[in-house]
Amino acid sequence: RSVLRGLTDQVPQTKLNSRAAVLRERCMAGLGVEKFTRLHEFLRERSALFGEDDGVAIRIELEDILDEGQMEFWPLMEELIFYEENA
Repeated sequence: RSVLRGLTDQVPQTKLNSRAAVLRERCMAGLGVEKFTRLHEFLRERSALFGEDDGVAIRIELEDILDEGQMEFWPLMEELIFYEENA
């Protein structure tokens, strides 16, 4: 996320909001509303649950939420949450 943080200073808010809308639509279409909601809630709360560096615990929880073919949505959802938090 730290790489993206500098970008928010350089990119107009309308572009960030547009990107967030595209990501949200793509993720919802690929995951469905239920999995999208579960993943979104988990990723927003994960640092409180596991800390930033506990990748193994995060991966185990993600495998409970997502099918193997859906893991590609993890970084997209991370990006979406970043934009939501910085818009």
